[in-house]
Amino acid sequence: MSRELDSIQKGQALVIAALAMVVLVGFLALAIDGGNAYAQRRLMQNAADAGALAGAWALALGENAEAAAREYTINHNGADSAEVTVDGQTVTVVARKSFPSFFAGVIGIPEMAASAEAMAGYSGAKSVTGLRPIAVEEKAYEFGNEYTIWDSDIITDGQRGWLDFDGGQLEDWVANGYDGTVSVDDEVEGKQGENASALQEAEDLIGQTVVVCAYDQMHKEQGKWYYRISSFAAFKITDVKSTGSPKWIRGQCQPLVAVGEWGGPDHGVRVVRLTK
Repeated sequence: MSRELDSIQKGQALVIAALAMVVLVGFLALAIDGGNAYAQRRLMQNAADAGALAGAWALALGENAEAAAREYTINHNGADSAEVTVDGQTVTVVARKSFPSFFAGVIGIPEMAASAEAMAGYSGAKSVTGLRPIAVEEKAYEFGNEYTIWDSDIITDGQRGWLDFDGGQLEDWVANGYDGTVSVDDEVEGKQGENASALQEAEDLIGQTVVVCAYDQMHKEQGKWYYRISSFAAFKITDVKSTGSPKWIRGQCQPLVAVGEWGGPDHGVRVVRLTK
């Protein structure tokens, strides 16, 4: 009888041990596979963020936003798939990835999945740095068309569109850009004269795209003219004539993504950011 009781007890112990092992594996699955699932979720969030930003960047430049979003989500950040939606000025990406479990397979979960969503968009720049000291009258510039953005006749009273940001050197700003920040609604003092030396610096910019200020108003105060900055425009400089008369800078209006503040009027210089 005692032997039979011992056998029963041993059998019960085996059952309890087996159940305990299942419970232990369940806790291991919760700890290890759960942690891995969280890490994979973070990776997919990074992939979705990168894809949405790349898509919005391409959208801002008039390029294929969906292709750019998929490229960065899948090829550069390891997602298995990317669901991309383009709506107006925004790109939404849902990144997905499947991965094998470590211990959860014992409890019937051999594979797990992670997904994440991100949205990015673009707007006109409200403020930018790196500006060239040229003001152009705000109007409906068409991308790809060539315009004369500086010449001897565009503004009367000796004003030809040069800007004096803070009393520095005009030639240096033409060559390297202004290292300060200019914002929409700022009033910037004009700098009189043709400034042939500054135009000569502009000759080295042929083929480059630069950011300039657009203005919608001018006013005179104590003998000086001031430009009200209304937006920013990007021009690929195609020709410069720094000698003779008239002198000019000509360029094609281009879309450009810049580092700056979100939320300004859109005349081609755009800021990209995550919106969700």
